[in-house]
Amino acid sequence: MDSNVAVDAPLTLPVGRRGAHRPSSFPLALWLGSLLSLLPSACTPEAAGPNPGDDDDPVGECRSCAGDWLLSTPAELEAATQCEQIEGDLTLSTAPEAALDLALLSCLRSVAGDLEIVGNEDLTSLTGLEGLTEVGGSVTTSWNPALENLAGLAGLAQVGDSITISLNGTLTDIGGFQALSSLPGDLSISRNNELQHLAGLEALTFVGGDLEIDDNPSLEEIDALSALNDISGDLTLSWNATLSSLGGLANLRSIGVDLDIHRNDALPGLAGLGALASVAADMRINENAGLLHIDDLTSLTSVGSDLTIGSNTILSSIDGLLSLSSLGGRLLVHNNGGLCQADAEAVAGQVPAEDDPLVNDNNGPCS
Repeated sequence: MDSNVAVDAPLTLPVGRRGAHRPSSFPLALWLGSLLSLLPSACTPEAAGPNPGDDDDPVGECRSCAGDWLLSTPAELEAATQCEQIEGDLTLSTAPEAALDLALLSCLRSVAGDLEIVGNEDLTSLTGLEGLTEVGGSVTTSWNPALENLAGLAGLAQVGDSITISLNGTLTDIGGFQALSSLPGDLSISRNNELQHLAGLEALTFVGGDLEIDDNPSLEEIDALSALNDISGDLTLSWNATLSSLGGLANLRSIGVDLDIHRNDALPGLAGLGALASVAADMRINENAGLLHIDDLTSLTSVGSDLTIGSNTILSSIDGLLSLSSLGGRLLVHNNGGLCQADAEAVAGQVPAEDDPLVNDNNGPCS
């Protein structure tokens, strides 16, 4: 190009008309603009993102970002700084010593797919995700050994499927999900060695799938679940060695499938289940070494299938079953070291069950 030609000079292109040719003007600036519009936007996984060597490069406007996003390096994180809505999954999973500054995700408001925060060795908090309000799929926080709480998810008001919180070695409380009142899928909280309580779940009233609280050896109470009144799937409380109270379940009215209370050695009774009226399928209370009685089941009227009470070392009374008006299967009471066999047989004889009871090997003293 002639160096004397101005940048904004019109580009002359031949245009045919009625067999003749005549020049037509098309501004070069418009032609370049059209060409640039075909390049990938800054908010697609294929885009290169801002030039890291240009300190004056502006963040730009927040916008929708197509596809799934894996953020494992600072460069990948910076490429997502303009994402307001991610139309696929978002995974945060960093290599060792590659700490991510989640404050760069201040634009983020929603993720259409799953949010996975997994395998981050040095991640201590989720500060920077406070603007996130909606996840269309599931939320998973797992294998984050330095993560202390989930407070960065305090604004998350809608989750389309399930929540899994597991294998976070220093997590002491939930500290997030304060805006979440209903969950259509499962809630699983398991194998968090330092988790002491569930603060952050105080607004939750409904779980559409299973609620599993399993193998959290430092968990002492579940009071944060005090608003929960309905579980459509199973309720499983198992292998929580220091759990001493179920007081947080005081408003729970119904369980849509099974109830399983297993291997909670510090649990002395079932105080907290006093409002529970129905369990749709099986109910099992097994191997709770410190369980003395189940007298708190004063509102329980219906169990849809079998009810098993077994191998509770010092259990001495099952009078709480006398409120039952319907048992769809069989009552099984066995190997409870503190329970008098005759007393167990007497209670079993008063429970209106579909099948004959099985009561055996209860070795406690009889008065």
